[in-house]
This record gives sequence, structure tokens and C-alpha cells, in this order.
Amino acid sequence: MAGLGRGLGSLLGEQKKIQEERKKESVIQTTAPVEEQAQVAEPKVEIIAPENSVVELPTAQLRASIYQPRQNFDEDSLKELSLSIQEHGLLEPLLVKKAEDGFYEIICGERRYRACKLASLEKIPCLIRDDLEVNSYAVALIENIQREDLNPVELAKAFALMIDECNLSQEELAKTLGKSRSSVTNILRINNLQEDVKNMVAAGQLDLGHAKVLLALEDGEVQLKAALYVIKKSLSVRQTEALVKDIKENGTDSFEKKEKVSYNNENFNNWEKDLSSKLSGVKVKFKAVSDDKGKVTLSYSSKEELEEILKCFSLES
Repeated sequence: MAGLGRGLGSLLGEQKKIQEERKKESVIQTTAPVEEQAQVAEPKVEIIAPENSVVELPTAQLRASIYQPRQNFDEDSLKELSLSIQEHGLLEPLLVKKAEDGFYEIICGERRYRACKLASLEKIPCLIRDDLEVNSYAVALIENIQREDLNPVELAKAFALMIDECNLSQEELAKTLGKSRSSVTNILRINNLQEDVKNMVAAGQLDLGHAKVLLALEDGEVQLKAALYVIKKSLSVRQTEALVKDIKENGTDSFEKKEKVSYNNENFNNWEKDLSSKLSGVKVKFKAVSDDKGKVTLSYSSKEELEEILKCFSLES
């Protein structure tokens, strides 16, 4: 596949053209009876409609496209949209393309499609475009970026697939999406993260800044340990940079020892001295992991010191 056929500039214009066509065209009903549409097992309803027009397709005849970059859909948001569709109808049609088996693949609008299913719509207004063979993924990605932010992992996967599907360079992809080359490069690098770390980024436990810093650790196991430490300690990006630098210079021993360092309270020294004085020189040591958890150790080196400890707790030797 040599490039995008009609040129990169046409991709961004594609969305504007679609919007204009949606406004001009009226909704055209399908010619098949409602009873037949409701019982579709393998869709065989032929849609007769002018080119690039909006038609109402049976919900059972629609399916998600492989070009959908979004992996996660917020359930609460879908329910809200579903209620709005029940009350006002679907204000903007889905963009679909007919597949060889009679189904229609959703190029843009899977979130609206899911909300329509929640609203129990039997038909959904769709704009059928059969001339998107080459540009399907580009249109779907641009649509999703414009509508709602994808998380960094979804973007990274989408960018990589778009480069592969549309035979683009990183520079061409950046130009198509209206982003800088460095921004596209940084997003694509997310694909190199250790799999568990990717999941942390997708879940929002780590942001893109943390991810970029952690990528400097090429060993997946070390990268995962560092990521867990960053989350546990709520490290900033700057603190994460310092951590990664320390690991690269001193290995994991250095930061793993830090992980085991006990919690320190500024009052410990004073308490130890006061108690030791009251117990006639008995050695006192405070050690804690938090304000709520720790231990106090009393050490004696003579019978007299032991008796002093027992006396303090009203015990007898």
C-alpha cells in the first residue's frame, strides 16, 4: 500500500466533508420490514440509498471495526449518553462501511453505538461510506482523538497500527494528526514498556511523564520494580528521574535498600534518651514503619538494668 492514496492532507478534510454531508442528507428508511430486521441472524437486508447518504440500519447489522483504537469505555458515561439518546435520539449518525458478509463495520462512533444498544434501539442512523478502504483507520483514529482523549497506551497502539496500515513514516503521521514529531515518537515508545507497567499507565497510576522516564530502564523486571516503587511512594516525575539515575549508576541494590528503610520520627531520639535516663541507663530503641506501626526495644546488659525494667512494668524477677 503506497501511502494514503488521496494524500495526507485529505484525511483531515475527510472529517469536515463528512460533517457537511450529514447536515445535507436526510434520514432514509431501509426497505426491509421491521419484523425481518428484528430477527436478523446473518444480515441479508439490502440497503438502497444514494451514495454518502444517511440510513437507519438494524442494530444487529452493525459491529465494531478492527480499526477502533479505544479499548476502554466508561460505563457511567455510556449510561448518561444512553439516557440522552432515549430522550432526544441520536443527533449524529455513525460512520460505517459495508463488509463482505453483509454486516456494517463502525469506522467512527462505537461509543454512540454502545449507548444506542443500552437504549435498546432497533435501528441506528448511519452514514455509509464504502470509499474508506485505505483511510479507514486514519479516519477512526482522528475521530477518536478529536472527540475524547485516549489513554497513552491506546494512543501508542493506535499510532503503531496506523503507521503499519497506512504505510506512514512517523513524520507523516505527525503531520496527519497535527502533532509534533517528538510527541508522536514519545507516544510510540510506550509500546516498549514492560506489559505490567503498560497496564499501570493505562489505569492512570503512572502518567506519560513517568512512563517516558521509566523507559530508560531496558530490563523489564527492573522497570517493573521501579514502577511499583514510584506508585508506592507517589514520586513526582523529577523524583522518578533521580530514582532511575540511581538505579542505572548503582543497580537495584541501592533503591531496594531505600525501600526497606524504616519510618523515622523526629521525636524518636528524644524519647529514647528520656526513657533510657528513667530506666537507669537501659538502652531504648524505637523502630517504626509508619505513625501507627512500629516497636520499642529495651536492651539490658546487667541484672540491675533488668530489675529496673521489671520494676517499671510492676513485674518481679
